[in-house]
Amino acid sequence: ELLGGAGKVAVLQGSLGASPTIDRQAGFTEALAGSTIEIVADQTANYDRAEGLQVMEDYLQRFGAGEIDAVFAHNDEMALGAIQAIAEAGRADEIAVIGIDGQESALDAIEDGSYAATVVYPIPVPEHLIAAAKLCAGESLPERIVTSATLVTLDNVADVRGTTF
Repeated sequence: ELLGGAGKVAVLQGSLGASPTIDRQAGFTEALAGSTIEIVADQTANYDRAEGLQVMEDYLQRFGAGEIDAVFAHNDEMALGAIQAIAEAGRADEIAVIGIDGQESALDAIEDGSYAATVVYPIPVPEHLIAAAKLCAGESLPERIVTSATLVTLDNVADVRGTTF
């Protein structure tokens, strides 16, 4: 939506082999199927802000103006590192950054306009407790319990602050 279905995206992956990394990358590439959005760079930054900064600095050296429209980071820490590199390079107006987790510093960055969006990854503890209680009571459970994630943008960041997911 942010790119209108077309554009060039650089990806900052989490730790290779970690299930969140595998799932987030698979979901992202699946969501892009059928669009004209192209992944132009894809590298791990190990869920680390300093590594996100370093990898983004490399991307910015390799790709000139207009060659990256957005960055998708597998977590907010890497996204915030990327935002720092983009700002230091003077390219904040040309590259949007999106990530995952919904941490407080990410919400601050959304409010100040430097971060396009984050997705709040829900903590499934309530669902686990309910499932355990049902099992103890002899009730059956669905094969899969699905939780929903919330996209946080400037439009809803104030409503999301302090919310428990």
